[in-house]
Amino acid sequence: MRSHKQTKVTVQLAEEGSEKLVKQTFANVKAGVEEATILALGDIVERLAPTSVETASVIETVEYEYNK
Repeated sequence: MRSHKQTKVTVQLAEEGSEKLVKQTFANVKAGVEEATILALGDIVERLAPTSVETASVIETVEYEYNK
C-alpha cells in the first residue's frame, strides 16, 4: 500500500552579481497542489527577499512510503 509521507518545496533564488543560488525550503507542504500555486510561492518568496533576487527554480519533492 502506498501512502503519502511528506512533500517539500524548495525555492532557489538568484542574486544579482552572484552565481551562488540562495535556497529556501518549506517542509510539510500539502500534497497534490497545482503547479501554478507552487510557482506563486516562488514569486512570494522573491518579493520578501531582503536583496534584489529572481526566482531561478522551484522544486517540489514528494515522498511516498510503500508497505506490504
